[in-house]
Amino acid sequence: MTNLKEELTLKEKLQILKERAEADNQIDWEAEKEKWLNSVAKLYQTIENWLEELITEGYVQITQKIITISEEKVGCYQIPQLEMAYANKIAILEPIAIDMPFAKGMIEFYIKGDKRGGYTLLLWKDDEDHDDWKFYNERALGPKIRPFNHALFEETLENWLTQFLC
Repeated sequence: MTNLKEELTLKEKLQILKERAEADNQIDWEAEKEKWLNSVAKLYQTIENWLEELITEGYVQITQKIITISEEKVGCYQIPQLEMAYANKIAILEPIAIDMPFAKGMIEFYIKGDKRGGYTLLLWKDDEDHDDWKFYNERALGPKIRPFNHALFEETLENWLTQFLC
């Protein structure tokens, strides 16, 4: 079976790229950035709610650190990075980008000092433009993308803790 992209002429390929660039120029990146900042803030609030009891009892401390991101189409902007200190470790949610070909945004979720052992949160939008966070695990033997929810969040933290106890 021949790949359709291989059958296109140079001119046809350039036309497709031109159309994509024109479509990108129609996007209001300032509005997209505001949506992204709001989505990240809502996610952080949800996580703080999930951890409320552990925060109150002193097992987890949460802080936000402002980082700067630079994206070609969006420009430079500041956004909070969520840091959760627990058991002498720091779990980090680090926003990476808005301009993604497969998602509305991406956050890396990892233990400080071990990014390669981490995961990725992808922001998708449902048909009504509501946030739909997905948990991506490229090392998973089963489904690599799962809905990000309270149970999966706690499972991830527990798995990291188990590694520290061994």
